[in-house]
Amino acid sequence: TSTSPTTPSYDDRRCARIRGLATTAASKARWKEVLLHTQDDAECWTKRTDRVELRVQAFFNLGEHIKCIREGAGSKNPRVTKFVDACRARLHEAG
Repeated sequence: TSTSPTTPSYDDRRCARIRGLATTAASKARWKEVLLHTQDDAECWTKRTDRVELRVQAFFNLGEHIKCIREGAGSKNPRVTKFVDACRARLHEAG
């Protein structure tokens, strides 16, 4: 199979670095860094849900419940929906 010229390279060094920084930040609970490293460059993630999962988890942990819900809207990934449901519950509790 050939890759179209518009398809970004998941394997390039820049993308590998971005993914590494984001996952390391998440493992250290540095949620603002997670958001920083996942803000752009969506093409660096093979599955959209991997990036979304990190972002939703970060928004949840930062108390950004509306952003958490928006980011995870429509996802069928169980880990994403778990965080989205928790964000909805927290938002509901807050009033």
